[in-house]
Amino acid sequence: MRIKSLFHSIVDKARFVEMFGDMVLNPNGWDKYKIGELCDVRDGTHDSPQYYSKGYPLVTSKNVSAGKIDLSDCSLICEDDYQKINQRSKVDYGDILMPMIGTVGNPVIVDLEPEFAIKNVALIKFKENSNPFGS
Repeated sequence: MRIKSLFHSIVDKARFVEMFGDMVLNPNGWDKYKIGELCDVRDGTHDSPQYYSKGYPLVTSKNVSAGKIDLSDCSLICEDDYQKINQRSKVDYGDILMPMIGTVGNPVIVDLEPEFAIKNVALIKFKENSNPFGS
């Protein structure tokens, strides 16, 4: 399984270079920006709210992988905790989530209308007029 993963990683990197060119040499003359110029970067809660049998999903690093958000295995939190977490880090359609623990560095573009909160997951929100995915 590790060899297959390495193979896919190498192929993905080669495909990226083929499509966009070498990031350092920048042969296509792409504009360069610091992420903070285009995006607001924050993270979800680091607290451990109480879990319930019904409620809102709390997405953690284990729920973000392979380009998808898996809501089927999330712990559930109450509406008060959901609202509290979302005051600081509300996830919207088109945002990018990046795990900060475990599967670090596997970003996911939020392609659903989110009704969940995040914990130990980086939230990258495009600034107004800079999001290529809409929102």
